Amino acid sequence: SPYIEAAARDLLGGETKLVNLSGPNMCPGHFDMRPSQVRELAGCRLLLRFDFQEGLDAKLAGRGISPEICSIVPAGGLCLPETYLGVCRRLADQFTADGTIAPENAERRLAAIERRLTALREEAERRIDAAGIRGAPVLCSMHQEEFCRWLGLRVAAVFPSADTASTGGIDQAVTGADAAGVRLVVANRPEGRRAADALADRLGATVVIFDNFPEPAAAEAFDSMVRGNISALTETIAGGY
Repeated sequence: SPYIEAAARDLLGGETKLVNLSGPNMCPGHFDMRPSQVRELAGCRLLLRFDFQEGLDAKLAGRGISPEICSIVPAGGLCLPETYLGVCRRLADQFTADGTIAPENAERRLAAIERRLTALREEAERRIDAAGIRGAPVLCSMHQEEFCRWLGLRVAAVFPSADTASTGGIDQAVTGADAAGVRLVVANRPEGRRAADALADRLGATVVIFDNFPEPAAAEAFDSMVRGNISALTETIAGGY
């Protein structure tokens, strides 16, 4: 997962080779491995994955690949700094236990990450207040609900992806959003925007798309993702949504 890769790079820097199986805009639970990835994985000693990616284990075993597995259970929404810090701590425990990183170096990196995330929270609060949207009602993807609340938005209703949405569930979401005066629909990029666009059309609202997985190659990738999401929101507001 690009999310786990970003956390691993935050702890290890660029010294350790990492093989990423899914890109930022791919569903982390449903993707096919390329032959080149299978070949690279054959030389890997450790598989880092989320708990909801356990299907990978059987895929690898079927190809005769059996690395040690580190399963990570995210504590909340993936855009929450608390969730990211928890993932970093879980990885630090793994990396110190297997000798990848010295305990004192892991503690130093975790402390730096925690300071960064504290500053990120404060920055987010300032930007939301400056945009005048604290408490604004939104209709959002279920995968962005916790992040929207963290930002200080009021979640009037949530919707699932287009593939799993029922007619009754969509109608209920529209009713709740309409009653709250929703003018913003928040989509989750890995799911696409088809459902969000359809809902926005019914409400006469505007769609803003949030990322849920960082671009690992970016410096401080998680922070960049959160800042990008906030920018997408504030720019939509500034454009007269």
